[in-house]
Amino acid sequence: MTTATRPPEVQKRRVRASTPPRRVPERRPTQRGYLTLNGAALVALAAIVLTLLGFLYLVQTTRVAGLGYELSRLQRDHDTVEIETARLGYEIAHYESLDTVKQVAIEQLGMSSGGQHRFLDVQRPAQEQLPPPPRETAPPESVWHRIERAALGTGRASSLDQVASTSAPAAGSAR
Repeated sequence: MTTATRPPEVQKRRVRASTPPRRVPERRPTQRGYLTLNGAALVALAAIVLTLLGFLYLVQTTRVAGLGYELSRLQRDHDTVEIETARLGYEIAHYESLDTVKQVAIEQLGMSSGGQHRFLDVQRPAQEQLPPPPRETAPPESVWHRIERAALGTGRASSLDQVASTSAPAAGSAR
């Protein structure tokens, strides 16, 4: 018997006795999900999704076209109103002209144009001859304003005549 020698790569490799052998995880059979799809089912599902997307695109395109028609109609209405506004502005300017006012006053209202103008000199009376202006009186105060003033402790300025008339009875009743 001959002893075979090991190749040099194998001789350099040492095996450790202290290392436990590695465990290979057990392979379990894979569980399938609730729904399994084969090729025909995937094609049918893709066709349904594409049909729904096409339908949504068609609905959106129809809506956009409808809004375009409505926009055209609104622009046409806007242009009509602008033309009417310009016509009314012209008509107003025509009726505001002095020639038209004079013509309407003479023909429709029966007025006549003034012929000669006379200016009168009126003398102003002297300041002493004028009567004094009437005294301004304050409007009567409402009940709610009086209650508010009493609650807040605010007062109101009054004339000296009112102060003298209100203070005299108060002094007489204090006796």
